[in-house]
Amino acid sequence: MINDILSTLGDLPWLHVVVSAVIVFLVGWVWYGVLFRDQYMKLMGKKEDEKDNWLAMGVQLLGLLSLAILIGIFSLAEAPLSLVSMLGLVAVVLLMSLAGFLFQYGNNKKALHVWGIISGYEVVCILIITAIIKFA
Repeated sequence: MINDILSTLGDLPWLHVVVSAVIVFLVGWVWYGVLFRDQYMKLMGKKEDEKDNWLAMGVQLLGLLSLAILIGIFSLAEAPLSLVSMLGLVAVVLLMSLAGFLFQYGNNKKALHVWGIISGYEVVCILIITAIIKFA
């Protein structure tokens, strides 16, 4: 079993995995720093002069790399299974993040707005990583 896992990891397109993780990390800078900066800062109660959280950014990059590895593994499956796996991943991301925001913020517009910004980024990440790994 461990040999199967190592064999699968050896088959991954590692350059595409790493490049896609870095690209979606940079997309996150645009997403949270340009496109939705004002809305996100207001919803999260952050002030303009607060410093960036470098530890959170490092964890985010590791999370994106893990996501890219998972998508890379899914991409090695046959076409129907690969598609079902990707749709399942999107559904899990959307539902789990929505549950988290409803627990944290309650059932209100703020929770839905924060969830929309963050889960929108997560879905865009999944799409970009998939495109790079599958079609590059």
